[in-house]
Amino acid sequence: MGIGLERRRSGGGAERVWVAQYANRMLKSVILGAAKSAIASGGNPFADQYERWIHEGLTPRTARRNVARSQAATMWSMWKHGSVYEPKRVGASTGINASR
Repeated sequence: MGIGLERRRSGGGAERVWVAQYANRMLKSVILGAAKSAIASGGNPFADQYERWIHEGLTPRTARRNVARSQAATMWSMWKHGSVYEPKRVGASTGINASR
C-alpha cells in the first residue's frame, strides 16, 4: 500500500528506515484518507492511538501513518479470520512501535 516502512542495514552499519516510494497510489490514498477520517471523528480506538502517539512525541504525519497501518492490520485480521470489527482488539497485536 505504500504505508509500510523499509529497513536496510549494510554490514555492521546503522539501520536505515524510510517509507517505501513504490505503491498502489489509489490504495495508499484510500487508507490514509480513512486514517484522517477516523482521527477527525474522534471517539474511537484509532483516534485514541493517534492522540497517544502525538503525546509520546511523534510527528502528526508519522502518527497518521501509524493509524493507517493499524487500520490495515485490523482489516487484514478481520478478513483473514472472517470476524467482525471489535474495537477492543484494535492495536492488540499490530506490532507498531512508537519508537520506530
